[in-house]
Amino acid sequence: MQLYQAPEIFPETMTRDDRLAVIEQISEQAEESFQRTYFQLTEWFQQYDALYLLAYCAVYFLSHPEGTDPEARGRLDFHPFYLEILQAFALMQERSSSTKPLDKNAYELMDMMETVGDSISMRSWRGLSNASDEEIRQRRVLLTIRTHTTAVRNWSYPRYMRSITRDLAESIRSEFINVWKVDPVMLIDALFSIAAVSEERLNQHLGTVRNFYGQRKYQQIIQAYKESFPDIVVQDPEELFDLAGRNVQNLKAMLVAHSDLRLADHQTFTLGDIKEAFLGNVDGGVLERLFDELSFEFEELSEQDKEFVILDNPIWRKPFIRIDHGVYFSAIVGLIPHYALQILEALISADSNMEERYRHRKARYLEDELVRLFSESFPRAEVHRGTLWDDGMGSHGENDVVAIFDTVAIVAEAKSGLISPPASRGAPARLKRTVKELIDEPAQQAHDFISRLRKNGSQSGVEGTLV
Repeated sequence: MQLYQAPEIFPETMTRDDRLAVIEQISEQAEESFQRTYFQLTEWFQQYDALYLLAYCAVYFLSHPEGTDPEARGRLDFHPFYLEILQAFALMQERSSSTKPLDKNAYELMDMMETVGDSISMRSWRGLSNASDEEIRQRRVLLTIRTHTTAVRNWSYPRYMRSITRDLAESIRSEFINVWKVDPVMLIDALFSIAAVSEERLNQHLGTVRNFYGQRKYQQIIQAYKESFPDIVVQDPEELFDLAGRNVQNLKAMLVAHSDLRLADHQTFTLGDIKEAFLGNVDGGVLERLFDELSFEFEELSEQDKEFVILDNPIWRKPFIRIDHGVYFSAIVGLIPHYALQILEALISADSNMEERYRHRKARYLEDELVRLFSESFPRAEVHRGTLWDDGMGSHGENDVVAIFDTVAIVAEAKSGLISPPASRGAPARLKRTVKELIDEPAQQAHDFISRLRKNGSQSGVEGTLV
């Protein structure tokens, strides 16, 4: 990863008011662009079948060869949250019966989503022409949080996401089984397995496409296509070649576009597929109830505020589309590692008693992990948890974890609270309260404990640095 320095966009001679005027103009243009483009997305699902459109975007815009990462190279033309927005828009209306292929219009859709993405953040700077420095600072904080909520996926590597989610599922196993009749650890494993199955299916599809695309003569191309898709009936190869203008490249493009109509199959799962992911250890009726709960149907989000989809997309908690009895589709199945914990907690919230127990066990789990990590990272340190302290002047508290080695102490406070949807959307009052509860108060508590240790360093064995 290379370090890039952003150039100063304003000349030094430009006044503060002139700079704000330029920002105001840019943000107004961004708002116009957003309003013009964002709400046109609905039209795409009137022209094209929703599952085909979503699968096409997932395959062609978000799939990359193993070992490559366009974002790490500095450019990602189609972000995961674009696909999330599109799946939510698809669920706001009935499913179109169109079999029309995207063809060259795919690039128009990509450009439209890029316009939406570029305008989302800049439009938030409106109304600052007469703002004070403090108001600008507050707006910058809100914008940063909203940007992270919009675009950042996975706060850890997938393997750790899976491990942490499995551990938390284990902590609530008996209660979860009583409510949903399914082992939550098996559910997490099955969701990751479904994501892997989708990837395997895609690779198989690409292999069949390469098989006919690599042929040179039109007779061989058509024959290889028929062998790859035995259910396809090609009555007259010559007529098909005539339709392609007697051009081999046109013929290949036609057949690729035709095979693309099957892309949704690779992200569609029956109860049989899901039961296989559970290793066959779950009743079909129980599975159907569970995955119905994890799914939306077409038109179910018709009353959804389209603006809220950007910062609080309901498909994060219900990533599947129920397309028939016991049949489910998800264009975002490859992002399951990011959603797994949200999915688990959404199911836990269905029962208030289970949710309350989970909240306490989650906090305990975080402290346990802190102790484990400190003990492993500093094997010679004294690691203490739940330290009660009093400064003798009326202030007292409890520290979660402190690691002491030599003349150094690391003081840690563990907060496992969730950021509510309004706070993640940048609602000022809720965000302020959330930051206070999850950051300010624990930081103050840690600071007071550090002050206590500094005053009594000889008694605590700490006379040097505290972090």
